[in-house]
Amino acid sequence: MAIDSFNDILRRARKELTPNEQIKLIDELSRCSSGSTDWRSIRELRGLGKETWEAIDADEYVRKEREMEVLRLRDVTMEK
Repeated sequence: MAIDSFNDILRRARKELTPNEQIKLIDELSRCSSGSTDWRSIRELRGLGKETWEAIDADEYVRKEREMEVLRLRDVTMEK
């Protein structure tokens, strides 16, 4: 395919497709190029495991993770 044809197709997709349709196009093109028949969209993972996080305060979780990382880094530097 000539570069001009590719650029025309790209311009047309940007202009004529909604963002959601553009994502569907990307998914379909990825599936075609991979050759896999059992290919799944990353979008199917949306909401997966949300019940795990329902009772957890996100800010508190991040604070604890940062504290743990500081402790891990301190331990690593003390081992040297």
